[in-house]
Amino acid sequence: YLAPMVASQRDDIGWLVLLAGPGVNGREVLLNQAQLIAEAASAPAEQVALSLQLNRALYAHIDTTTPQAELRQKLKQVLADELAKLSPEQRQLLPDTPKLEASLEGLLSPWYRYFMLHEPREALRQIQCPVLVLNGDKDLQIDPRLNVPAIEDALRQAGNSRVEVHILKGYNHLFQSCTTGLPTEYAQLEETFSPTVLELMTQWILGHSP
Repeated sequence: YLAPMVASQRDDIGWLVLLAGPGVNGREVLLNQAQLIAEAASAPAEQVALSLQLNRALYAHIDTTTPQAELRQKLKQVLADELAKLSPEQRQLLPDTPKLEASLEGLLSPWYRYFMLHEPREALRQIQCPVLVLNGDKDLQIDPRLNVPAIEDALRQAGNSRVEVHILKGYNHLFQSCTTGLPTEYAQLEETFSPTVLELMTQWILGHSP
């Protein structure tokens, strides 16, 4: 997330290694992430759809300029309006209103608001140095099917042909060998970071260093 921002503003960066980096804005990342994690956890399809519908409505009002108190009230109103559209049966599939309102606080921090709107592709389109893109195929937080094509396309637009991409089979967001890819699995795994991925990264760095 940060490395392309730095490299787009400097000419003394020798290479970049992107570990599960985003290629699309935070809104897209979070909606995609929520859907994948819910589906992997076997949540009912209607519940997943309702949650995504609610999040889309809330995310559409996130910006970086509205005062926090004003945005809080706006999001509470959007939440109330969206919940009012649901049938009693649909409403039971979602957390109760106090829990939903409490979750709004996480959307109000300056970092979160910036993340939601930031477009990684704007920085990636300026990268001229060699880039190694690594993603796990079981990553449910930064889905390689969504993010890697966006990264590759942005680097192509930069005219950068020194790009190597690996979507690594069997690894999660933290590059642990995993079964489900769910975040709840992270702490259950003995491996902290795959030695195989470390070796791949090491050899690539050595090959692109003076």
